[in-house]
This record gives sequence, C-alpha cells and structure tokens, in this order.
Amino acid sequence: MKLPEDKHQGQCDHCKSEVPLDAVVCAACGARWGSSTGKTRQQVYDLGKTKVKMGLIGGTFFAVFFLVTIYFESGWMLLSMALGFLAGPICVGWIIGGLISMHRAKTNLSIQWWRQS
Repeated sequence: MKLPEDKHQGQCDHCKSEVPLDAVVCAACGARWGSSTGKTRQQVYDLGKTKVKMGLIGGTFFAVFFLVTIYFESGWMLLSMALGFLAGPICVGWIIGGLISMHRAKTNLSIQWWRQS
C-alpha cells in the first residue's frame, strides 16, 4: 500500500523561519520534518508489514517443527515444546506490534517538526 506523503507549510514550527517546501531539515534551528523517530509514514508501514511477516514465518516454523516431532514421537519433542512456549509469544508479539505500526502509520502517526534537545 502506498501512503500519501505529508508536506509542511513552508515554515518551521520551532523558530518560525521560512523553509523550502522540499526541505526536511530547517537550516536555522536544525529541526527535522517527520515522525519522532525520523521515519516517514511509508517507512513505518513497511516496517510493520515486515514485522508481521517475520512473526508469521517464525510461528509457522515453530508449529511445523512441533507437529513433526509429535508425529514421529521424536526425542526432540521437549525442545519443540520449550521453543513453542518461549518463542510462540514472541512471534505473536511481532504480529500484533506490526499490525499496530501499520494501523498507526495509516491513521494517527504524528508528522511534524522535531528538534532534539
């Protein structure tokens, strides 16, 4: 999904000096245009999408490993149960965190002038 780019109004909110419309850094005070992390909406959305994919791939890997060891009644069953218990919530967290990042990028990501103190 391609998200629209946020443009500033040509004036820095910190020092009130004029800034060219294509600039992302104020020459007068050094403030940056964007989110507090320095990422654009598209970058936050893509990062969230990557987190969701990583969580799905990792969760699928652990589920398949667990099912195969159960099916063959392997000695690796205890390891697969421990991995599922420890890594399963991490994969679910990646999925939920990625979905939250994607939603935030689409709706209410704060894009404004930011200056490090």
